[in-house]
Amino acid sequence: MKLYKVIIQPKSDFGSIIKGDTLFGQFCWAVRERYGDKSLSELLSDYIEGSPYVIFSDACPNGYLPRPVLPLNFWPKLDATKRKLEKAKTWIPEDKISCTIANEIIAEKIQMFSTRQVHHNSANRKTATVYGDAFAPYRTKQYYINDNSFKDLCIHVLLDEYRMNKDSFVLLLSDMGKIGFGRDASIGLGRFEILFVEDARPLSHKDPNCYLTLAPCVLQKQDMHAEGCYYRPFIRFGRHGNIAAISKKAFKKPVIMADTGATLMTNNNDYNKSFVGLGLGSKTSPISSVISETVHQAYSPVVAIRVEIEIKETY
Repeated sequence: MKLYKVIIQPKSDFGSIIKGDTLFGQFCWAVRERYGDKSLSELLSDYIEGSPYVIFSDACPNGYLPRPVLPLNFWPKLDATKRKLEKAKTWIPEDKISCTIANEIIAEKIQMFSTRQVHHNSANRKTATVYGDAFAPYRTKQYYINDNSFKDLCIHVLLDEYRMNKDSFVLLLSDMGKIGFGRDASIGLGRFEILFVEDARPLSHKDPNCYLTLAPCVLQKQDMHAEGCYYRPFIRFGRHGNIAAISKKAFKKPVIMADTGATLMTNNNDYNKSFVGLGLGSKTSPISSVISETVHQAYSPVVAIRVEIEIKETY
């Protein structure tokens, strides 16, 4: 698969965090809208068999990667009053990937989005009044770019160019940017502009001993050394998009994954892969009662890193 770096710039507030699995889901709807069901079915034919046609990372500040999930003793030794400040440092520079992560100060605190609460109410357009007997506003969280936020965001994308060429990919992603990504796109949220798409070389330490994941993924059936893996659980309560979002059963089955930034050590010391994880769903193991063919991206692009870690064998 070919690795690309997609640099985008938000043009509106966002209703959802830009995660790899939700990017993939909306991208599939974009394929369906432009090319039809048959084209999408062909692209997804081997998806759960370990042959994805595209894999998205989470959005990151351009030039940075997620901080590896590791216990604090892997990072600078701090007194108790400074540990909270250290936990807030969630990004590492790409150019530091050649360093060994062992008590080195390489993590930084970068604000990608600021958040605010926005008030809404459900209005009846025919009567110009609110629904119900009483005025009942509600609040939702929105993510926005301000002067202190990082303006340009990067998405790492693995693309199978035998099944989809770069031009088609960029066209479909542009469709997403114009329509809007995530929650409340219908009221103007989630708009973004593609600044450029560039070929990228896989990032790797010269002598790696761990993978760093760039999106949520599942670890089942992966040849990993359990004692050398660190991650935070992430539960995705998935919901259908597009026209299926207004169906009677818009929600999918919950999916448990390892969140972005997982640090994974393999059993076979093989760090030449470009992604890890599995594809979930399809008719053989459905995650949706509405669209049985639904699949979920539980793959993640990976970066090979080196962590100074001591494994204690258990018998």
